[in-house]
Amino acid sequence: RAIQEVASSPVVERSVTIAAISTKELVTKDFAFEPDEHKMANAAHLMACSLAGSLAAVSSREPLRVAMAAHLRQMLTQAGYTEQVIPEPLIFMVVNSNLDLSRFIIEKAASEKSAPEIDRALNRNYLQRRKHRQQVAAAAGGGGGANPPPVFYDIAAVPSPYQTNLPDALRPMPNGLNAAQLRVYEDFA
Repeated sequence: RAIQEVASSPVVERSVTIAAISTKELVTKDFAFEPDEHKMANAAHLMACSLAGSLAAVSSREPLRVAMAAHLRQMLTQAGYTEQVIPEPLIFMVVNSNLDLSRFIIEKAASEKSAPEIDRALNRNYLQRRKHRQQVAAAAGGGGGANPPPVFYDIAAVPSPYQTNLPDALRPMPNGLNAAQLRVYEDFA
């Protein structure tokens, strides 16, 4: 019950929301020139799931500990034990023994909620890439194959003044992400 309470609490929802917003901003910037929505979606899922899970695990620790102790006390009381008979150190020992497993379940729940959330947040970006791919395919099929395909640029990734101050490794490049930049997202797995 304590896991269900915390998994459906604002703590987990807040973790998913924060992860989705952070992921959307970074992925939109980093993938501004990447025409493949599948690469973008995969990177966004890896990042959002990892961030949401980690945030939920950290921020749910104390609420989970309190809820588990309260439910354990309630179960023991319903079984006929009085408050005086239940040693408090024993309750904390049982709670602490099960806290990591409970946090792992919360982390997994937050991770699972984050994938649909980031897909909703990036849906327009995905559609823009599909549309670009269809236009390039139509142009190539219409005999216009002699010209190189136009470079893709995500209009949602509005250039901002801070981008000019970024080092080259962090700045969006016309050819999309290189292997080292893409590996950053893969390392979230």
